Amino acid sequence: TLDEAEAPLYARALVVATGADSRWLGVPGEHEYRGRGVSSCATCDGYLYRGKDVVVVGGGDSAAEEALLLARTSRSVTMIVRRGVLRASRSLATR
Repeated sequence: TLDEAEAPLYARALVVATGADSRWLGVPGEHEYRGRGVSSCATCDGYLYRGKDVVVVGGGDSAAEEALLLARTSRSVTMIVRRGVLRASRSLATR
């Protein structure tokens, strides 16, 4: 998990898994980099990150599903969740 005390996290790409409707984070650069490293759909854009380290922001079922999809082709997948709690269903969380 990340918290305010840790160093900034830098990534070449970011997939924001926010559920059925995209809920953006509102962080600096998010809007400017949409379609250029920041995405909200692993199914649509996952191929762009083939062989790369990716980060999925979110801890629910949608984020877990996106992370599993990206894990098939990406070098690594890191999930960032709020309050350090993965809220995905047990069947998704144990994969």
